[in-house]
Amino acid sequence: MTSPSPQFDQIIMASKDPTSKVKVLYLPSQGPPELRTISDQSYTPTHGQSLVRVLYSGINPADLKHRSLGIHSTIVGYDYCGQVLQSSPGSPFKPGDMIAGCTPSGVSRLLGYGTHQARILAVNDMAFKVPPNLPLPAAGGLTVCLRAAIVAIHIHLRLPLPWSPGTPGPILIWGGASVVGSCALQLAKASGCHPIYTTASPHHHTGLLQVGATRCFDYRAPDVVSQIRAAAASDSVRLTMAFDAVGLPSSSGLEIEYYRAHASEHMAEKCFDALDAGSRSATPPRVVTTVSGGSGRARVLNAMPDWDVDWDIPGHGPTVLDSKPKEAEEMLEVIEWVAENYGKKGGLRLLRVKVVEWEDAVAELERCAEGGTGGEKVVIKH
Repeated sequence: MTSPSPQFDQIIMASKDPTSKVKVLYLPSQGPPELRTISDQSYTPTHGQSLVRVLYSGINPADLKHRSLGIHSTIVGYDYCGQVLQSSPGSPFKPGDMIAGCTPSGVSRLLGYGTHQARILAVNDMAFKVPPNLPLPAAGGLTVCLRAAIVAIHIHLRLPLPWSPGTPGPILIWGGASVVGSCALQLAKASGCHPIYTTASPHHHTGLLQVGATRCFDYRAPDVVSQIRAAAASDSVRLTMAFDAVGLPSSSGLEIEYYRAHASEHMAEKCFDALDAGSRSATPPRVVTTVSGGSGRARVLNAMPDWDVDWDIPGHGPTVLDSKPKEAEEMLEVIEWVAENYGKKGGLRLLRVKVVEWEDAVAELERCAEGGTGGEKVVIKH
């Protein structure tokens, strides 16, 4: 695994002074994340950046899980909402603007990109102005999950953009109550999809029906695949699109046979298998997943196409995901549409936002990484 930059050791490892005033979430190379109190950091924005005072930072599974990709010994965090303190020449933002967004991933990401700290370096092309209708806590936790949903729905599945809906047909969202899944479900609704099937725990069904689901299924039911197939037959539709918003089971010790039988990616694929198999070649089923179970058929999404992402992938070594500027431009357009229409009729919203203080941040980060948030978007109040 790639060693962290020396700047992390010089600035972070020597900063446990309890008399300092700034709290950060620090992820060591091993062991649990740590809430540290350090000297306030001074960053200077260069071209394409803004210095931002963070008001809310969103917690994502990647904050902890990306350690396996070489991102550790640093301040973590991707999502944020805050006020611009200083902008670089040519910036679309000016001091005082309230903006939100996310910061780049990768082993070589700057220390100032970790959003769980007081001030950060925001990348202007990955940020947007927060409109009055978008609550600041929601803005602080919106971008990463929304990016994943946009890549799945509009870039990989190529569904119509929300301001120009069409009739793309039925879709299955596996894991609709997850934060990413609920965003994807609402984007699919805005694009004109019908019917929209989704899986979730029964206590989430009412809320999902309210934001666009046509039918909900309990993913724990032993016959859930048969139920979904029967629903498609009853609705006289052929299901050819699915988004797996769950990915691999959280336990890494399971055998490959279990993955093939139970990983959500494969469960979603099974919902196609008995549906008019003879004519499948006319419209091949399409599955997009967050983390692949290894079928080789589903497309794995990259939520940061606007950046060359360098990861140290176990078993593969250093890997770079090349940027895709056209996808990034389209993504930002959808994000800005979502922000402008947040909470409005026909728009999108986070189903549940939980605001926590610094003292609860480590526990919430671990809970999120383990998939225990139950669809809540957790944000830290700074």
